[in-house]
Amino acid sequence: MLNDNEDYESMFDRKYQTLLNENYQSLLGSPDDPDVWIKRVSIAVDYDEFGEESKLIETFAEVHPRCYLFWYYRRWIVEKIGSNPKAITYELKFTKKILLTKGLRNYLAWSHIQWCINEFNPQLWLDELQFCHRILKEDKYNVWAWDQICRVVVLLPKFRRRYLSSDKEITFAKKAICAQPGNEGPWIYLKILCADNKKRLYTSPDLECIYVDVLAEAAYRLKSTVELDPSYKVPYASVDNRGCIHALNLIVDLMVLGYQADRNTRLVEAVDFLFDKYCCSLCTCDRGPVLIQMLNSGISRKVHALMRSFDASRIRYCYMYKESTEFHKIDTVDKPFETVILDIPVCCVIPSQLQGRLNTNLDCFITSLCQEHKVFSDVLNSNSESHLGWRSQLYERLCDCYLQKWKGREIAEDDTLEDLNWALRQFVVNRIGTSDAASAELDYTMGIIKEDAYNRHAWSHRQWVFQTFRGGWVDEDGAEIEFCRKILNDDSCNSFAWDQRYFVVTRWIPIISSMEPGGDVVSEEVSKLKKMVEHHMNREIDYAINVIGSEPENQFPWSHIYGVRHVYPTSSFFAPKVLDAILSVLKGARDCVLGLDAHGGLMGSDKHVASLVNARGVMNALRYLSDIFSNRRGIAEIDPDDARETEDVLKVLCPKYFLKRYAWEIRIPDRTYAIMEHLRKGMAGHGLLWENAADGYGFRFIE
Repeated sequence: MLNDNEDYESMFDRKYQTLLNENYQSLLGSPDDPDVWIKRVSIAVDYDEFGEESKLIETFAEVHPRCYLFWYYRRWIVEKIGSNPKAITYELKFTKKILLTKGLRNYLAWSHIQWCINEFNPQLWLDELQFCHRILKEDKYNVWAWDQICRVVVLLPKFRRRYLSSDKEITFAKKAICAQPGNEGPWIYLKILCADNKKRLYTSPDLECIYVDVLAEAAYRLKSTVELDPSYKVPYASVDNRGCIHALNLIVDLMVLGYQADRNTRLVEAVDFLFDKYCCSLCTCDRGPVLIQMLNSGISRKVHALMRSFDASRIRYCYMYKESTEFHKIDTVDKPFETVILDIPVCCVIPSQLQGRLNTNLDCFITSLCQEHKVFSDVLNSNSESHLGWRSQLYERLCDCYLQKWKGREIAEDDTLEDLNWALRQFVVNRIGTSDAASAELDYTMGIIKEDAYNRHAWSHRQWVFQTFRGGWVDEDGAEIEFCRKILNDDSCNSFAWDQRYFVVTRWIPIISSMEPGGDVVSEEVSKLKKMVEHHMNREIDYAINVIGSEPENQFPWSHIYGVRHVYPTSSFFAPKVLDAILSVLKGARDCVLGLDAHGGLMGSDKHVASLVNARGVMNALRYLSDIFSNRRGIAEIDPDDARETEDVLKVLCPKYFLKRYAWEIRIPDRTYAIMEHLRKGMAGHGLLWENAADGYGFRFIE
């Protein structure tokens, strides 16, 4: 009898193994077909070996790691297994293996980790810190890793929060900001870490220097560039605009809490200089002088004005930019601010102990420069007649740069003085002023960037060379764009490579202006120039859309499209292409909603839908969609059939009964704004209530 039972069980196993294998082959061919997955659910229920099924289905993730139905099925399997500690540990290990081997930016895998921990053991959140640090070391701009590390702080149970070293994590965030000020993730993380004591961000000198240093560095670099070339017209080539936006945004939030920004000498000087170069030069209307006089009455007004002036055409797609309720408020107090006596005197003398270090640094710099290219060794070599004269000028320049940036303060021993060395390079190349020197610098910066693609000094120096020595240069042969493409192929979130692409685009502005009525170009040439310009603009749009297709959560291609449109606003071919990209993202969300049979769309209470949809990608798509439909020209360029298709997709994502407050006809923008507002609540940092000065955790997440 026992043998009969064993034979029956063996036959039973073989039968279900065959059914599961046949279904697996169907899944490989149709991974997004809900019916095939439903069939597998019924087989797995009859088989009733969920632990074994968990291992059988793992190989599917190796082939289709971004299939939302797989991860939904995976959750179902884990729920059937139950809260077995070993099973949960194994599940987390498997998911992290997929992340490490199949792409670190797989939002479905990150979401699965979050679901496992929240559902079965919230104490495991603390263990995620080390994993997030590991990922961020490899991928500094990974928005999902930053989102995860923020959730560790927010969702960690209170009784385990004492094991979280906030000082250590603040140091981690600070180092990340100092290394890449334009990276939004560490700024959000810093705010969350300090959410229970927000005023610490300006009462602690060690934290105050984070945002002050970013603005002081920007002012120093811009000042250094303008001194060499007063006619320099591309300020964002020298300034990390995104970093400045993040710093200014934090300052606005802190001023609401009582931060007296005008008490910090370095901050006041930096804001004053940036305001003078950015805002004053932009106020060309009749009321310009009046506006400048009003804004000059206090640092609060200048900070708000600066935020609107930093690369405004692209910075709209910065997440933090839109979220501060205080951001859109302009201080309209008529009474001028009282003059504040600055606390810290500016030192104009170099300490004697530092002079030796500066001299040593200068000698090393000259030796290195002479070894790079003959054009430099001919004038700087110690055997040349001009050596002493050059050395004297360079030392004077080095001292000036030091006093501008450090104001006589001590420089840390581990500071490599890299920024000072780049200022010296700029000085040398500008004084030599030959095409050979310019070519040598372009080759040098290309080599530096290939080794360190996030070296902002090399990127800005490269733009400076193009602007200063190449006159009316445009990238007709596409060589510079190709260089940027290779960098972005390795890391599509490299903000400096995207900025360089946009810099190349802006070089076409004089040609575009010449084609307008009353321009400098004769009518016979306009058609030829227009065709050439449209070819290059089309190439940029196509490239950005291609990146969006694989990474809709990446904000840089979206902002690039917006920037290109700003440069070439008369184009008629942008809107249909961009709308197709938007619809592709939204249709992916719609298919997820329909595949999971979620009647409430994205707005309902189904937690699985909210976590299986690429919320950041949908937000980016909806943000651009709202721009199109809030612009008359944008609406005119949209085909009516495309508009109807867009409306049909939005109806699935946001059913009518979630829009009760709209009494009249529900339009596309109405649903767009409603979905954005709903999704925003579940993103890291979007729920920060910084306008409330009361202590306590002022954030919220959809769990």
